[in-house]
Amino acid sequence: MYKVHISDFDYSICDLKLRSKAICADIDRAEKTSCIYYCPSDATGLDGNGAFIRSRKSSEINIFLNGIASHCSGKKSILVFLGFKDFEDNDSCAVIYDGEVLCISNVNKQFSIDISPDIRIGLLSVSSYLSCFSRNDCELMLLFGSVEFWKTSSSDLRAFLDFSSKNSVCAIYYKSGLISNKANERVYESEEYCFNYFDSNSSKLVDIKSLKYLKKILLKNEKVNCDFNIECKLKEYESYKFESLPLVNMEGEMLMKCFELVSENLANRMKNIGLSKIIVGLSGGIDSLSALLIARRALHLLSIPCENLIAVSMPGPGSSEQTKENIRLLSKAIPFTFLEIPIIEAVKSHLSDIGHSGDIKDIVYENAQARERTQILLNLANKYKALQIGTSDFSESFIGWCTYGGDQLSMFNVNLTFSKTQLIEILKNIKEKTCENVIRRIISTPISPELIPPNVDGTISQKTEENVGPYEVLDFFIYLFIYRGYDVKSCIDEACRTFDGKYLKKDIENWIIKNYKRFLSSSFKRQTSAIHPIATKIDALFATIDIPSSLS
Repeated sequence: MYKVHISDFDYSICDLKLRSKAICADIDRAEKTSCIYYCPSDATGLDGNGAFIRSRKSSEINIFLNGIASHCSGKKSILVFLGFKDFEDNDSCAVIYDGEVLCISNVNKQFSIDISPDIRIGLLSVSSYLSCFSRNDCELMLLFGSVEFWKTSSSDLRAFLDFSSKNSVCAIYYKSGLISNKANERVYESEEYCFNYFDSNSSKLVDIKSLKYLKKILLKNEKVNCDFNIECKLKEYESYKFESLPLVNMEGEMLMKCFELVSENLANRMKNIGLSKIIVGLSGGIDSLSALLIARRALHLLSIPCENLIAVSMPGPGSSEQTKENIRLLSKAIPFTFLEIPIIEAVKSHLSDIGHSGDIKDIVYENAQARERTQILLNLANKYKALQIGTSDFSESFIGWCTYGGDQLSMFNVNLTFSKTQLIEILKNIKEKTCENVIRRIISTPISPELIPPNVDGTISQKTEENVGPYEVLDFFIYLFIYRGYDVKSCIDEACRTFDGKYLKKDIENWIIKNYKRFLSSSFKRQTSAIHPIATKIDALFATIDIPSSLS
């Protein structure tokens, strides 16, 4: 019987000395009897991203690997498989035994190593294994790297690996890297799966002899039927009438998981950069509420008091009584540090400086308010040594419905992976007695940038959906245009079928054409937007599309 010891350590990104010490201590904890030590994630923590990191790799990784090899000298019962990223950001594995680095292999293609006449171990990245699965002649398969959360759910991945183990009659081990070991904006889920054919309950004992015997007998028979459904590529659909909220439905029950993983990604970023406070602008609308809840959970994950969440209300010429009341109720329902900084006088002064009377409610008048708010938030972040998070969402960014250098700008945007309809659905599913009522109130508040003075009775005069159309129609268009690859005419036709009886055909056509033009002309805003965690399928797909910034 062989035992596989899966590494479990958590140390600072790019600090190879601390990581080396942690791995060596972990190796010492492994049992000394026929043990295979398996470190599947990027052991270096460098992630292979950026010229700065790549420039460090040449010398430091050699020292890192040789140091671990030296520590293993004399440990003849331990064979070490250490995953890391090579210079081109490929998943690689170093095989270490008795003080020597036996080999280093790129595991994007399967690499096998015979450690005895009875044991062949296969090494492969998990992403390659998912995309090109076939039977193998190995008794043990070790998977390296991580698969992004949006590509497949944990339940589908578990089913796939379980099936693969039975189909190939081999033991399969996979563990995604700790979330805190990730230095980029990609969203991952911490997972550990051990399938050894006889037992699908995460047993780490491998009976090699029995596997060898069964492989000879069972592989003469028909293949095991595959009864799982894994989404590793875009599905092909038959023509049918689409649901009215396709971006919500395509995530399904995993939408709340996406929301939680964004909080974890934010918490990881704060830990890595050494900050313990968050600044967020509070408008009384859906987007700022979502960002507030994500920030609150991130601080909770880091065991940081809620007083370190600083929410800033900046009432201006367009602020309504309804959103002011939303903010007041929210500050009572959720604990955080609340600041109110009116911007009316500052905006008047700025408009006067540039020769604008303020009487004409044009784009200069509106954008001056958005940029004043962003200036305040960024400066407060400097003052409090905090991370300022953005609130604009995917739907707004897609059509450029934001102010360049205003709400388009932030240090880290936690909403940008979610569409408006997805955010609304997420908020509807948050069950907290202390804030359920105010959440419902905010969801029912008309969506507005509030840059134009309110009506005489204090109600909102500037309503976004009167300009861009209902967000359910916009998100429907985004789904067909980006996820399905439909042209604009086909998008209009499908939207008219889906929303027949709810909206007029001429209105649907007008909204989609206008938003398509906005999409083409606003690429420069998207290309200079803040870094954000990529958690949803539509955002991950859109990130692969290169659109010239000069397109109009």
